[in-house]
Amino acid sequence: MLLANWGVALALAWFSPLVATVAVLALLVPLLVVAEHLPGPGRSVVGALTVPLSGLVAFLGEWRRGAEDEPDTAGAVLVGVLTSLVVLVLALGLRDYVRRLGRRTRELEESRARLAGAALEARRGIERDLHDGAQQRPATLAVDLGRANRLCEDEPARAREIVHGLQSQLEEAIRELRDLAHGIYPPLLGERGLDGALPAAARRTTLPCVVETRGLRRYGPETEAAAYFCCLEAMHNADRHSGGSLITVVAVDEGDGLRFTVADDGAGFDQAAVGGSHGLTGMRDRIRAVGGELDIVSVPGEGTRVEGVLPAPHAR
Repeated sequence: MLLANWGVALALAWFSPLVATVAVLALLVPLLVVAEHLPGPGRSVVGALTVPLSGLVAFLGEWRRGAEDEPDTAGAVLVGVLTSLVVLVLALGLRDYVRRLGRRTRELEESRARLAGAALEARRGIERDLHDGAQQRPATLAVDLGRANRLCEDEPARAREIVHGLQSQLEEAIRELRDLAHGIYPPLLGERGLDGALPAAARRTTLPCVVETRGLRRYGPETEAAAYFCCLEAMHNADRHSGGSLITVVAVDEGDGLRFTVADDGAGFDQAAVGGSHGLTGMRDRIRAVGGELDIVSVPGEGTRVEGVLPAPHAR
């Protein structure tokens, strides 16, 4: 395909000099169609050959146009050099674009794999919590109800005592199920969105936590969950590890997207040392999964700032 394309371009420039510009454009087709599917060395070779070939095609077209009279070789050379420079800029731009696209694709694939693993681990955690905690209390209630039923006729006082004790067990089971449900998706987030859920989460921190929300709308459940749990993780990290005196949370709808910031005035941390930690990686994956970006800046002795941006297409 490449050889045929180059041959056609050179033939057009030689036999139809008036369409030499079209021939130069034809040389760019492999860069747009084929380069993305070639390995790195192959892209480099194609780009390196396309630049001088473009200059040669432009030179031939310009030279052939004046061949019937008196060829302007100097002018043709100038046109060829300028064309090569333009194609060089285009080739370098395309190379950078392909690199960014490949890097972005790899990051998304890695994030998707980590999210799938995190989802599996979360499901197993829920199963363990149900089996070891919430499931045991209904089982105990069933056993005690059976005992009370058997004692109703022979020992009614003992049966009433057992039934009376079931109330506290039932309340504890309801509390465990509620806590488990809150960890999956807080009801307040579904009812009132980030405006209601973030201040409620701030009240559960040990350090003073100030929440400011401005102009927030209701967003899709994926976006609200990503922003909420990312803020929650950042608040918990600041509460447990920062050693500061204040946590500040700001969530703003900027029209073209949602921006949130969680900052503390604590000791900060060395990002190179903990940059790949499970918590920070999970926060980035959550935000990238809905098309956003997350930036974490921590300066030892000056605190930590977590800032996320979610694009407008995810708002409603």
